[in-house]
Amino acid sequence: MTLTQTLREATSGVLDRFHGAVLPWKQDSRLESEKGTQSTPSFFMPQFIPPRLLIQRLWLCVSSLRRVSSIGWGASAQKWKKLADLSAPELSIPEMRKLIAETRTPMMTQLWRLQDLRSGGLVYSLELFIQVIKSSGKAALRESSRELYGGTFLVITRRWRGEYEHGVWTERLLVDLLRCVLPTSDDSSSSDQIPTYIIDHFLTFLADVLATKSGSHVRDAISQIKTYSERPGYPSEVAREVLSSLELAGT
Repeated sequence: MTLTQTLREATSGVLDRFHGAVLPWKQDSRLESEKGTQSTPSFFMPQFIPPRLLIQRLWLCVSSLRRVSSIGWGASAQKWKKLADLSAPELSIPEMRKLIAETRTPMMTQLWRLQDLRSGGLVYSLELFIQVIKSSGKAALRESSRELYGGTFLVITRRWRGEYEHGVWTERLLVDLLRCVLPTSDDSSSSDQIPTYIIDHFLTFLADVLATKSGSHVRDAISQIKTYSERPGYPSEVAREVLSSLELAGT
C-alpha cells in the first residue's frame, strides 16, 4: 500500500505529471465501520493495483452480510440496496476499467509487474513512455519530434540490451504492452496513435528479448505482429523482419 507514495516521493512528484500514472483514491464510507483495516491512501497507481482493491467486492459483500446478520434487514425497501453496490468505486474510473479489461490475469500480472519493478522497472518505464505518447495528441507524429521520442525510447531500453537478465515476467509484460503499441484500427488520424518509428523500435527490442525463447506468450507476440504486418496502410518492413526472426527461432 506504500508503493505509490514511495514512488511519488522518489520522483519528487514528477510521476504525478504522467497522464494516468497516479490516480486519486477516494475514502469509501462503506468501509468506515470495519475494524483493523489500514488507513486509506490518497492515491494509487493503476499498474500496481492493491490486492485489497481487487477483492473489495468480496470484502464489501461480507461486510454487508455481517451488518444484516447483526441488525437485520430493516426496512424491506432498503434490503436489496444494501447488497447492490458492492464494487470498489475506484474500479469505475475509466483508466481502471480500460486496464482491467485489457488484463487477462490481473493477480498474476500484478506479480509480474512487481518483479519487473524490483528488477529495474523496464516495462513500467515503457508503459509511462507509451502513455505520454498517447496523451500528447499528434505531437509525436510530427517528423520534428522523431529524434526526441525515438531517442527517449532508445535511452530507456539501452541498459537492457545484452546487459539485463530478462525474466519471463518481463517477456510477458512486453507482449501485453504490444497490444497498446500496435494500432487497433485503420484510422491513421487517431489522436492516440503510436508513430511507426516507435512501433519499429519496440518490435526490434521485443525481438531481442524473445530471441531463442518459446512459450504461449511468444506465440501471442507472433500472432499480433502477423496481424499488424498484414494490415493495409501499415506497411512495415521491420515488422516482417521481426516476424520472420521470431518464427525462425520457434522452429
